[in-house]
Amino acid sequence: MAELYIFVGFIVLTFLIIRKWNRMERNRTENFKAIANKLGMEFHAEGMDSVHKDHHHLRLFQRGREQKLRNLLRTHQDNTIVAVFDYQFTSGRGEKSRTHRQTVFSFSSSNLELPAFALRPENVFHKIGNIFGFTDINFESYPTFSSQYLLKGADEQAIRGFFTPDRIQYLESQKGICMEAEKNCLIYYRASRRVKADDLHTFITEGIEISKRIANL
Repeated sequence: MAELYIFVGFIVLTFLIIRKWNRMERNRTENFKAIANKLGMEFHAEGMDSVHKDHHHLRLFQRGREQKLRNLLRTHQDNTIVAVFDYQFTSGRGEKSRTHRQTVFSFSSSNLELPAFALRPENVFHKIGNIFGFTDINFESYPTFSSQYLLKGADEQAIRGFFTPDRIQYLESQKGICMEAEKNCLIYYRASRRVKADDLHTFITEGIEISKRIANL
């Protein structure tokens, strides 16, 4: 009988957790919608297939499975698109399964021609990987930047030419950011971190500033 009580208790607890999570997600969507209206941006609670398609070539959107894009804020002017959205994917299997959630800022413009690269904070596992030939583009003149970030991309020469002293010094002043780019698209996010609704306006401002600094807008 005790086992039955434990089982029923587990089911009830799971139900309550799921209900609370769903309520929090609904509130998040409503808050994002209110901010979009305030900023004069489009809002799509379930995202847009075209947005996911436009970003599929970037590393973040090729990872894992069960990929979902939601709470999309979007504005379009001339040849420029600014978008902000929640994005998640699942990695691993069974007990090692993990869902990664982050809020992403995206800037796209036909005026841009960016080399393909992915930049993220470097950790101890990346440093160990370097010993075994794991590719990381480092700059001898900027050891702080090189120890702070893992920078990858197929065309090393183009990436080295793109990362000028001004760009490197600016990124050295930032903490914990991830950035990916290719051709006319640049995205900014913090891995596995979703932005609170109250901080969304600040996040958008940061994204615009990063776009200006990195893409020389």
